[in-house]
Amino acid sequence: MREKALQNLRLARALFELGLYDGATTHLYYAAFQALIFAFDRKGLRPKDFHPGAKRWEHWMVVRHAPRARGLAEDSLLLKKLRRLRNRADYEEGGIESRALRDLLARADPLIREATT
Repeated sequence: MREKALQNLRLARALFELGLYDGATTHLYYAAFQALIFAFDRKGLRPKDFHPGAKRWEHWMVVRHAPRARGLAEDSLLLKKLRRLRNRADYEEGGIESRALRDLLARADPLIREATT
């Protein structure tokens, strides 16, 4: 999962530089999502530890428990914002603005890097 997260981060940056903000948004969200799953796994945490009987990682589960990866409460808020923006990019008309995505790229980069090291 670590390599997937880092690859999605690279894709998000490349797409951002090309002005393809919707695609960049999707890849940035998945980079953070996968990085957190990697961090949970490294700590020995599994989906069933967050929800009885769960066998796979659900988006709500990772968002809610994101602070357990680095001990930072703001990670949950950041992942919520990324998920909302990804849903807009993937399912709504209109595009994502570079300004909103630039800020989230800068904030998500440390989360992804720290969660995958």
